[in-house]
Amino acid sequence: MKNYEKCRYVKTIGQIAVYVEPNCPHSHLLKGQLVTSKQTCEKCKNCKKRE
Repeated sequence: MKNYEKCRYVKTIGQIAVYVEPNCPHSHLLKGQLVTSKQTCEKCKNCKKRE
């Protein structure tokens, strides 16, 4: 299982982008949506596992 599939900040997963919640440390605002890339999520050390 990939890191972005286990992260509690994730709302949904797209083809390239991962749609995240506002408290994600790597989020960026694109077209009104908070997103980050899958590559960034894989390298993230701040990811908290879902409970």
